[in-house]
Amino acid sequence: MQTELYLVRHGEPQIRNALLGRTNPELSELGWQKMLDISANLTDIDVMIASPLQRCALFAEYIAAQQQLPLYIKPDFVEFDFGDWDGRSYQDLHNDFPQDMHNFFIDPANNTPPNGESLADFSQRVETALLSVLQQHQGKRIALFVHSGVIRTLIAWCLKIDYLQGVQFQRIKIDYASISHISVFAHEGEHFPQLCYTNKVADPK
Repeated sequence: MQTELYLVRHGEPQIRNALLGRTNPELSELGWQKMLDISANLTDIDVMIASPLQRCALFAEYIAAQQQLPLYIKPDFVEFDFGDWDGRSYQDLHNDFPQDMHNFFIDPANNTPPNGESLADFSQRVETALLSVLQQHQGKRIALFVHSGVIRTLIAWCLKIDYLQGVQFQRIKIDYASISHISVFAHEGEHFPQLCYTNKVADPK
C-alpha cells in the first residue's frame, strides 16, 4: 500500500533573520500569500497534519477548513529547540558566540545549543512521529505543514542519510512556502520510501 507525504514548509514568519525553533511568530502577510499560492498544488489530499506552532498551524487550520479535511496537530513535528539561542537574530548570535555557532552549524550532532535539544533526540522524535502517521493514515495522501528542520530530517530518513552527520541541514534547500514529496510503499511491516521532488515553490506571478 502506498502513502503520499506532501511536506509543506510554512511561509515567511513575522520575525526574519533569526534562529526560530520554539519561538512562535505568526506568518507575515507575504508569508500567508505565498502559502495560498503553493496550496493550489495540494490536490486530492485526504488528511492534513501540522506542527502546533502558529507559523504552521494557523494556515493549516484555514486550508483544512476550506477543503473540508480533517486536521491533526502533532506536537512531535515541532521545530528543533535551539534553547538559549532560540528567537535571537543570526547577527547577534554570530557576534556573541562566533565559535559556538560555527561549531553547531558544522557539527550539530556534537554541539548542542545551551539548554537546547540534541540532534539525536530531535531526529528520533521526528522519525517516531512519522512512523506513527504512516501507521495511522496508511494509503492516504497526507499534507504535513511543518518546519525546514523537520522536512530535512524526513528527507534524510527517506534517503538513509545518517542524521548525526548533519548534512541534511547543510545541503538540502527548503524554501519558505515550498512542498517536498515522499512516496512510501509499505509491505509486510517494512517501509520503502522514494523521494519524488523537493522544494517546489509557486510560479512567480
